[in-house]
Amino acid sequence: MSLKTEAPQIYDKLKKNTAEHVTTMRKTLNDILDSQQELLHSLSVDLLAHVKNKEMELEAYEQQLYTEQEQFKRQVKEHFERNKEIIEIQEKVKKISASTATQIQLNVGGTVFHTSVAVLLAEPDSLFSAMFSDAFSERTESEYFIDRNPKVFGIILDHLRGYGMAPQISKLAPSLKNQLKEEIAFYRLPSMLKLFPVETKPVVKPVAKEPVKPVAKEQPKDTKTAPTKPAEPEQKTPARITVLENAVYVTGLQKTTKEEIEQYFKVWGDIVILKKLRRGAALIEYAKRNSAKNAISNLDGSIFKEGTLTVSVYKPKE
Repeated sequence: MSLKTEAPQIYDKLKKNTAEHVTTMRKTLNDILDSQQELLHSLSVDLLAHVKNKEMELEAYEQQLYTEQEQFKRQVKEHFERNKEIIEIQEKVKKISASTATQIQLNVGGTVFHTSVAVLLAEPDSLFSAMFSDAFSERTESEYFIDRNPKVFGIILDHLRGYGMAPQISKLAPSLKNQLKEEIAFYRLPSMLKLFPVETKPVVKPVAKEPVKPVAKEQPKDTKTAPTKPAEPEQKTPARITVLENAVYVTGLQKTTKEEIEQYFKVWGDIVILKKLRRGAALIEYAKRNSAKNAISNLDGSIFKEGTLTVSVYKPKE
């Protein structure tokens, strides 16, 4: 067979083989492309999930960082405030230390007493604390005059020095005890009222009344029945009316118990009734009218337990 006759056959065979090879290559490339696309999709999904997790972690970290920053700011502020308070306390301690080192003289009604500021500042709410606390460093006097009776002032001074004065107070005459109570109220030293012995009043038992025997009425001689008068209505005994002049109405009480109120007000006389009302108010009835007057004149406007008291005559609502 000659070359001219074989050439077309070879060409057709080569063309056929080339077509098959191209088809195979195209299929292989398509398979590779599909697998790469699947891999790329899987990687993109994983990458998006990873990015989302990282964003959530970053957000949580930012929130934690903000919380720690705010906490740090609060701690810094508290530190500065605490440091400021410490500096103020140190300044007060310096003033008190400078003042307590100096002895002073108190002229009470003509009698001179020697003491120190440390003793007079033993009770922070007393009259002495108001006189000799912050402003004492600016005072230049060597003697201070107090226009009061000096008889019982030594007992008050020894109490501020820390001595137990209860036995000595119990031995005082009743007139001196009353005078000491007045001085305690003036110098605003309610803690001393606890040193007084508790006075117990005797319990008076009511006397049992014998029953009244009915008296037999005489029968009328006339056989006719006498007309009977209608019975008069029984008069009821009027209820006890509180004497208003003996009672005082108190407002401005701050976190006080009934016992503390009684200790503070019984300086001026025996208390018959004490009722603690709402909103820092109380009703106090004294046994005597002068006791109520003295309580109003001496305690109205006074400071008790960080509250300013208003003491007035009790006026009940009609």
